[in-house]
Amino acid sequence: MTEDVTIKSFDIKEDLFEKEFLKPFYELSWADNWPIIDILNDNKTAYIGETYKVKARLKQHLKNEDKKSLKKINVIIDKKSNKSYTLDMEASLIRYMSADTKFDILNSNRGLISHNYYSKDDYRKKFEVDIWPKLQRKGLAERKLIDIQNDDLFKYSPFVPLDINQSIVGDNLIEVFANYKGKRGSLVVQGSAGTGKTIIGTYLMKLIHSKEDNFETDSLKEHLETFQNNIKKVALVIPQQSLRLTLKRVFKKIHGLNPSMVVSPNDVLKKDYDMLIVDEAHRLRRRKNLTNYSAFDKNNKELGLGNEGTELDWILKSSKYQIFFYDQDQSVKPTDITHSYFLEKVKPLMLTNNFYELESQFRVQGGSDYIDYVKRVLDCKETEKKHFNKYDLRFYENITDMKKVIIEKNNSEGLSRLVAGYGWNWHSKKDISKTDITIESENFIWNTTHTDWINSSNSVNEVGCIHTIQGYDLNYAGIIIGPELTYDEENNKIKVLKENYYDTKGKVGIKDEKELEKYIKNIYSVLLSRGIKGTYVYVCDSKLREYLRKFLEQDKESKNYELSKSDNLAIAEKKRKY
Repeated sequence: MTEDVTIKSFDIKEDLFEKEFLKPFYELSWADNWPIIDILNDNKTAYIGETYKVKARLKQHLKNEDKKSLKKINVIIDKKSNKSYTLDMEASLIRYMSADTKFDILNSNRGLISHNYYSKDDYRKKFEVDIWPKLQRKGLAERKLIDIQNDDLFKYSPFVPLDINQSIVGDNLIEVFANYKGKRGSLVVQGSAGTGKTIIGTYLMKLIHSKEDNFETDSLKEHLETFQNNIKKVALVIPQQSLRLTLKRVFKKIHGLNPSMVVSPNDVLKKDYDMLIVDEAHRLRRRKNLTNYSAFDKNNKELGLGNEGTELDWILKSSKYQIFFYDQDQSVKPTDITHSYFLEKVKPLMLTNNFYELESQFRVQGGSDYIDYVKRVLDCKETEKKHFNKYDLRFYENITDMKKVIIEKNNSEGLSRLVAGYGWNWHSKKDISKTDITIESENFIWNTTHTDWINSSNSVNEVGCIHTIQGYDLNYAGIIIGPELTYDEENNKIKVLKENYYDTKGKVGIKDEKELEKYIKNIYSVLLSRGIKGTYVYVCDSKLREYLRKFLEQDKESKNYELSKSDNLAIAEKKRKY
């Protein structure tokens, strides 16, 4: 494998097109008709491209104002290369080198499409074990791939290659706004957890602020140019504080973006925007179960709204155009605007008749089938246990065993955490010496910070709540389903025990048991969709444990491992026959 790939470096001089400099290009067979990767760079800045006519491409680069100051070209040559491979490697290099942060990457993000091709897995492996280490030795990269992959800058990068569905949605959004001549209007993108809503939001922010020269058609070029000319004041609205601060850090490190472009719903009142792109729009707040009513009422008054005004109304009042990324199934508390209110306000403004749909599952390796399975199990509509390829889905009878394996996974692969529903009081918030959660012989405390908890130094020894984990990815998630849920065998339904639910702001004023049940099931649906490579589950309530055991693969090394009733019956039947 290693002898297939070479990286040749050349200094770019003022006399670039003189015969002496071009001589090495002419002498090599790949120079005019072989797909290669080229990296132009100086000490601080880099541009990554792919071409099969390297000399002609070089001349184009050097006429570009942003690129002509770059002093070196590195050409990655692979004897087994093909066009699909170099397109894939270009996209990977842009994403990884951007997250590596050694260079400020000049590339736009237009046209980075994730597609399948022959031997893709082999080429991806080659990238990991051969190409990236060679770039590190050349001084073109610094960090290990596993460290980059666990970094928020990698996960939320606007350079993530889009799949076909995401690309079509992105192009359609741009086309609609480019062609729309009205005064105001909204578009809505619907997608369940892990379908890439945040990614499309950051992608659009980067695209708006990029000089683009990569178009499949003239119409796409015209649409984007019209879009960019019309959209000057734009911001990405993130309702959750923790995720907002994370994306501010990401934007700080991306060429053409800055942290001020990521705002809270409260910030939008400060100026009028051409466009607001709203991520997690289902988490926009209404005037219910708030911590600070006076500040909320003050904002409503400034906009001429009554006490019924919401953060959604603030966004509509403060912008000409809006893109809402929305999933009603991820609304987790009464403070969130209701689905009916969202439709009432946004539907009359929609520039298309329907929501755009994001369909592919990008977070969880179990895919969309796993996400649907979780929802069916929580709704008591599933009838059989299912398996999901290599996705590591396990049921634990012993909390100590689950805690141990989460720590082991965190040591080996990083980003493995325990998370739980709000089934325990938060004593440690007032007294850090106090325990919050006691299960069997184990004692835990809730997350000691709300900001960037998963990356905090002690997070592997704590339990994260929904408000610190929503919107984030984990490699492995250990889910503790608390005593606020039980199973009603007679009616085949998961029931809420309100007295065991301790999120005060999450239940005050809720008289309808079904409404509270919806929020709590949504919380667990969100928690169960955090793990990229695996999800481990421990259940506190004995009745619910008996129900869920039927649908999750038990960890056979667990101290308290018990065979399910069906397994015991099968063994008994075999013994009887014998």
